[in-house]
Amino acid sequence: MDPIYRTKTVDELTFTDYGMFQEVLRDPEICTELVERLLHVSVKHIEYPELVKTIAPYYTTKGVRLDVYLKDEDKIIDVEIQSYPQEALGKRTRYYQSMIDIDALMKGENYPSLKDSYILFICKYDPFQDENEKTFRPALLYFFEYLPRKSACKFE
Repeated sequence: MDPIYRTKTVDELTFTDYGMFQEVLRDPEICTELVERLLHVSVKHIEYPELVKTIAPYYTTKGVRLDVYLKDEDKIIDVEIQSYPQEALGKRTRYYQSMIDIDALMKGENYPSLKDSYILFICKYDPFQDENEKTFRPALLYFFEYLPRKSACKFE
């Protein structure tokens, strides 16, 4: 009987494996270049990408756990890896964006002080295969069938 999950060897890991994804994006230079290339935005300076940022404003509400959270002078970027299909990805993106805004705007601050925010989903599958998802795209969602390890590290 085969186990449901098996441990991969290091040679079998790809960018879309969660541990490898976090290890690669832990490097601020690689993380900045990936975001700039995919979103076509300039990232001025990132001190250190925050891995697995949790935002849970109230104990009775659903919180979020962001895979890689980046903040620079004028924007906030969340990079997510999605290795398997999930329903309502568009609504999930909307919820993540609202939680980022809740976390970013402090009491007494005015709405114009909200930074631009981006949610970047890197998917191993077509996130819009469900026709209902095509009607709502609040942020950029990317589809990658295959992202070779070398290009993920070198950006050739």
